This record gives sequence, C-alpha cells and structure tokens, in this order.
Amino acid sequence: DWYGITCANREAYVKTRDFVDHTLLSTARGPSSIPGREVEEKPMIIEISLNRNNLQGSLPVEIFKLRHLESLELWQNRIKGEIHESIRLMPSLRRLWLHETRELSGSIPAQIGELTKLESLFLGGNKLTGTIPADIDKLSNVKTIALYDNKLEGPIPETISKCTKLERLFLDDNNLNGTIPQGIGELKLLEDFRINSNQFSGELPPQMTLLNSLKILYIYGNNIRGQINDVTVAGWINLEKFEAWNNNFSGAISSQFGRLPLLDTLDLHSNNMNSEIPSSICDSGSLVKIDLSRNTFITGTIPSQLFDCESLKTLSLSYNLIGGPIPSFLGNMKDLKYLNLNHNRLNGEIPSSLSQAPALEDLKLVENYLSGTVDQSLCRLTRFLSVDCGAGGSIFCDCCDCCDEKCNGV
Repeated sequence: DWYGITCANREAYVKTRDFVDHTLLSTARGPSSIPGREVEEKPMIIEISLNRNNLQGSLPVEIFKLRHLESLELWQNRIKGEIHESIRLMPSLRRLWLHETRELSGSIPAQIGELTKLESLFLGGNKLTGTIPADIDKLSNVKTIALYDNKLEGPIPETISKCTKLERLFLDDNNLNGTIPQGIGELKLLEDFRINSNQFSGELPPQMTLLNSLKILYIYGNNIRGQINDVTVAGWINLEKFEAWNNNFSGAISSQFGRLPLLDTLDLHSNNMNSEIPSSICDSGSLVKIDLSRNTFITGTIPSQLFDCESLKTLSLSYNLIGGPIPSFLGNMKDLKYLNLNHNRLNGEIPSSLSQAPALEDLKLVENYLSGTVDQSLCRLTRFLSVDCGAGGSIFCDCCDCCDEKCNGV
C-alpha cells in the first residue's frame, strides 16, 4: 500500500504519482523542488500529479525524458523558468497542466506542436511571453487550450483552424492583437471561446456563424467594431452566455439574440449600439441578465415584450436615450433584483407596481424626467434606491439612498 502510487494492471508501469493537496517538505530545505534524477530513474512512469504542493524551482530537464508519460500535472505550485524545447521528447503526453504557477516564463516552444497525442494544454496564469506558435496546428487531438492570464502578444495563428477537435479555447487576459481568424468557423466542436481583455480589432468574421456548438463567448475588453449581424447570431443555437462589452460595436442590436433558446446572459454595455431594443428580445424567455447600458444611442421605449423574460434578474439600460414611461409590468417580474435606468429620457411617475416586485433589491432612476412621490413601501423593499430627489429635483422621497449629483456615478 503505497500512498499515491498506482500500478497499471499486469503492466510494469507506474501509473500515477498522485500527491494532490499534500505538501511535500524537506526538513532541511523547506518547500521541495520538483524531482529530477528520481523520475529519470523510473522511465516507465505514465502519470505524475503533484498539484498544489508548494513545489519550487524550475522544470528539471530529466522530466522530459519520460517517453511513456501521458499526464504531467504540476498546477498551482511555484514553478519558475521556461518550458524547455525538450518537451518534444514526450510523444505520449496527453495532459500538460502547468497553469497557475505565476512564475513560469519565456515563450511557448514551437516543439509543443510535436505532442500530437496532446488532449489538454493548460498554461494559464503564468508569465509566458512571445506569440502563440503556428505549430499549434499539429495538435490534432487537442480539446482544450488554456493560455489565459499571461503576457502573450501577436495574433491568433490562422493555423488554429486545423485543431478541429478543439472544444475550449481560453486566450483571455493577454496582450494579443489582430483580428479573429476567419478559419475559426472550422472549429465545429468549439463550446467555450474566451478572448476577452486583449487588444483584438477588426470585425467578427462571418464564418463565426458556423460555431453551432458554442455555449460561452467572451470577447469583451477589446477594440472589435462593426455590427453583430443577424446571420452570425442565428448560428449560435447553443449559446448560453454572450459578453461583448467595452468594444466598438455599432448598428442595431440583433433581433436573433432573443431567439436563442438557451441564452441567459446578453451583455453589450459600453459600445456604440444605435437602435431600439428589439421586440424579439425575450422570444425564447431564457434571458437572466440583459445589460445594454452606456451605449448612448439606444432609443425608443422599454418594450412590453421584456415581460416574457420570466427569469430576468438583471436589467441595465442606463446612459442611453430611452424615453417614455417606466412600464408597470416591471413590478410583476418575480425574479428581477437589479434595475438600472439611470441617465435616460424616461418621464411620468414611478409606477406603484415596483413596490410589489418581490425580489427587487437595487433600483436606480437618476437623471431622467420623472416626477411624483416615492412610496415608503418601495424604500422598505429595496436595499438601494436612487432617484432625482435632491435640491431642484422633480421627485419627493424622504427615504431614498441617493438624491443628488453623487448619484451620477452609480
């Protein structure tokens, strides 16, 4: 009974050295380093799992001589140095998990493309620099590529289109730039695509409509421009979360978003959208969060069809040009918790029905053309209430949380 050691049935291989969550300490030196000579002397090891063990130091060259190794998991340790080009000597490797070490540096070696059996590559949460190697296209079996939270630069290689088994691609929080490659549409199995918090530009390639398996699409925090057209959105039949805020998108809000049967999050805030809210916004009834705030040019009124979003919890439409009265049906939305209508052209009185909204916690109505008196019951219901009730304001409220120019930033 060797703790953490498992042998493959009827094989002379050590299947795993699994010490997950068990700190390896040397009484003389403190935190251990990654064993080098020790593993070299056991060339038949096929799995090493030493995650979260406070291991320090660099990856020993000897570890790359384990030709039968299928899984190398060293994530959440304190590994420094670079990934050596000798990694090409591990042809059996299927899992390479070196993420969240915070100290792994240097570039991703082109030789990583020689790991043709690799199924998952996790290198996120480090200090890797340089570009994504074009040889990544040789990873014909890879399902997950996670390079998030590094200092990578340059474009996404066009060759990524050859990784046709790819299901998850995490490139967020880097310094990547250029445009989204047109070949991205070849990744028919892609479910989770994250390129947020980079410096991408250009427009969404029309081939993205071919991503029928897509469930999560995070492209926020870039400089992507143009219109998100109906044809592209209509292809995302399995999309659950779409976050494209803080870009330069313009034009109409696609009417197809509301028809996606599984979409629960639509976040387009801080763009340049310039249309009315489509009446189809809640055709599927699946949306839980709608954030169209800070687009400046969204006009029209709040559509009555929003009531069809029965599970809606967050509705943010602030900093736009939306007019008309606040519809009374908002008070009948049983799950609505956050309602931000600040800085629009809304008029009339605050509907009394809002005081009956069972889940409402945060209501923001500053900088509109509203009038009347806020009922005490609305103050008791919400945790935070802000309206134009300060000096010179058009609303009387003796229980509101925010009544003056200080509300402008909320």
